[in-house]
Amino acid sequence: MEFSRRQALPKLNLQTSKRDDLSQLQHVCLESLTRQ
Repeated sequence: MEFSRRQALPKLNLQTSKRDDLSQLQHVCLESLTRQ
């Protein structure tokens, strides 16, 4: 269901992928911080 919705709205898909990248970046930053 989520996938088909992303297929139907490519513009929204771009925004969500950007947000996913941001959350992934935050996750990596948090991981490196906790490792120190």
